Amino acid sequence: MIAIRKILCPIDLGPCADHALAYAAELAEKLSAELTVLYAVPDLLPMMPDATMPMPVSPTDSTELLANGRAALAERLAVSTVSRLNPKSEVRLGSADTEIVEVAKEMGADLIVIGTHGRTGLAHFFLGSVAEKIVRTAPCPVLTVRG
Repeated sequence: MIAIRKILCPIDLGPCADHALAYAAELAEKLSAELTVLYAVPDLLPMMPDATMPMPVSPTDSTELLANGRAALAERLAVSTVSRLNPKSEVRLGSADTEIVEVAKEMGADLIVIGTHGRTGLAHFFLGSVAEKIVRTAPCPVLTVRG
């Protein structure tokens, strides 16, 4: 039988993440697995007037971004029913797809549970899909949960 002992649930603090977090919590509870919730804070800010040209965040700003990310994730977990499981929380600065795969490798995740916005057409083409990138590059199985 396949043993799922460590579950990673990356969230973006948006409404689609709630559904994935509920799935991850339910699975963690039923399988007696350790749950880690990850929030990846983007490390690039758009530069005006062309938002397609990113500008690296200064070290001072990155410290503040990480602190704000930790506070936002802690608040989200505190009001969630997931708090009963006492999940680990992780906040990283960087591209979501890269950070999710890296954390999954570091923790030896057996499963990633990730929400998807379900975008199609031009929105999917221009915005891409973090969930799709994770499915292609993750070191373990990925459960995608449509929001």
